[in-house]
Amino acid sequence: LNEVDPLNVSPNSNIVVNWRCKLGHKWSTAIYHRTKTNPAPTNCPDCNNFQTSKAEVRVFVEIKKLINEVLWSHRFKKKQIDIFLPKLKIAIEIDGHFHIKNEKKDKEKNIFLKNNGITTIRLRDFKCKTKISKNDFYVDTADIKINDIKKICNYLLETKSIKKKEKE
Repeated sequence: LNEVDPLNVSPNSNIVVNWRCKLGHKWSTAIYHRTKTNPAPTNCPDCNNFQTSKAEVRVFVEIKKLINEVLWSHRFKKKQIDIFLPKLKIAIEIDGHFHIKNEKKDKEKNIFLKNNGITTIRLRDFKCKTKISKNDFYVDTADIKINDIKKICNYLLETKSIKKKEKE
């Protein structure tokens, strides 16, 4: 469907071309949107049609290895919690750079969760520049590192209700 010769365009081109994924889904987007590395390149919108981030998945998987009961994308009284540890009553929220404009909404969510006995830990992208609670950590949400996971773990270790086996 493309009239553009791939050998004659730059990976940074804004030319819109047609794409097809391994499953046969088709879509159009600029070459640049498929080749850029930060933020991550856009892939097939049909295959990636879920409301989460790689950072959220990474944190969930790492915490799931350590804590027995962890819920991902959990609904609590019509509010979505990125990662929820129900026995510890801890919510972990991953705030990408788009949360810069959502601080008021995020603060309201913190208050709602606190009023329901849930402590919120936020991993806020360094581009957000402001912490909204004492339990916020700055991270690069485009590239979660093991040290970011350790920040959460250190916080969890201070929690008295974690089992000895989980602490080990």
